[in-house]
Amino acid sequence: MGKVGGKVIRKLIAFVGKGNYDEVKYKLDDYEERSKFPFYLIYKYYNPDEVYIISTKDGLSMWFGEVQKLIPNSKSIEISLPSKNEDIWDLHKEMDRIVGKGDEIVIDITYSFRHIPFMIFSSALYEFRIKDVSLLGIFYGARDANNKDIVPIFDLSGAVELIEWHYALSSFIRHGRSKEFTDIAEKLQKKHDEITWKKEYGILLKITRTIESISNAIYLNQNLKALNACYSLGENLEKHGDTFRKFEVIYPPLHDVMNELKIFTDIGYKEPEKSNINEEILEKLIMLAKHQINIGLIGESIETVREWLVSFVIYMCGENLESWVDRKTRVSAEKALGVLEKEVRGESIINYELTWHYCCMKTKNISKKIIELWSKTIAIRNKVAHSGMTKEAGLSYNDTVCDIEYIVKTINKFFGGEKDEKKSIINTNRQVPCNSDGDDQIFGT
Repeated sequence: MGKVGGKVIRKLIAFVGKGNYDEVKYKLDDYEERSKFPFYLIYKYYNPDEVYIISTKDGLSMWFGEVQKLIPNSKSIEISLPSKNEDIWDLHKEMDRIVGKGDEIVIDITYSFRHIPFMIFSSALYEFRIKDVSLLGIFYGARDANNKDIVPIFDLSGAVELIEWHYALSSFIRHGRSKEFTDIAEKLQKKHDEITWKKEYGILLKITRTIESISNAIYLNQNLKALNACYSLGENLEKHGDTFRKFEVIYPPLHDVMNELKIFTDIGYKEPEKSNINEEILEKLIMLAKHQINIGLIGESIETVREWLVSFVIYMCGENLESWVDRKTRVSAEKALGVLEKEVRGESIINYELTWHYCCMKTKNISKKIIELWSKTIAIRNKVAHSGMTKEAGLSYNDTVCDIEYIVKTINKFFGGEKDEKKSIINTNRQVPCNSDGDDQIFGT
């Protein structure tokens, strides 16, 4: 099953019952066919490689011979009507047996038994996700909508697509992963390859790939790249707003996606590495650290906060602002924090280099609170960085989350997050007993 010699296998799965089916004219898009079976038109429309007809023993006895005259290569699959709860899984087992990895699937449920449509949707979703199949359609011939002897055939696969959107959005909100958005956009572009929509679906795919690049940058802790990509996302959403609004009508879940994307567009900054370090960049970096906490990237958020504190020292000292990402400048600020930490602990600093940033921090009388935050951050970071390879007691996840949230909250009071609750993206539903509100002083004594 699946690909044979590199070719994708297209399969039609249809049902027959024990009804007396009369011949009507079925219509699918611009195609029409007079038949007792709606799946015959679907068969001619999609030209599948394999056809499976599913029914009970009685149903197959009544109709499969006639089906084979129309579709000689069709195969029959016998199922039983469920007599207990466990029996409803029989159909799923058959679907799983029929469908191979990477297949293209077309399903007709017009003549299926009552419980089958529900199981078909569940099984289709399972195969869709686990075996990476392309679901070309779940069709229903609406005989009750008969209009002048024409029976329309509707595609109900949108219900499966809706659940796919749900999975994608849930993955984005909970874990910050966005590859599933790209997967959906690629499948939609493949499914709707008409010339009139090709450009629009190309725009949708471009935007989802930008979102994926942001997600990847955040997971790799490439924070400046993430800020720049977020800026590009905001530009693209503004530029192609009309197109996106069209898609929101066709795919309503996109409205919720747009709302959640505000997390990214709020932290966008064009080429921060080419700019002087400033308060706006610092604010957006701490927002990024909060987002990392929110999606469970605790180790990454610790690294982001550590680098934020180094950037903060460079910013406060007011010189070399244009070279804030240069290694020499950052080492000077980092060494200053290390020496000041030892000073606060009452240790000798006689053998340590007193960099320009150390002298600057002493001159500007920056509060001990910033040193306390550095000390807390480094203590956590060193344990995380060495993957627990120590004889000391390991890290407690809950305590670590509480500590990093305390540090971020303390910093955040001075960079806009708590001035505007709408900007706060700390997960207030986190099940960790954190009681620290953060201190009130970073600047001055």
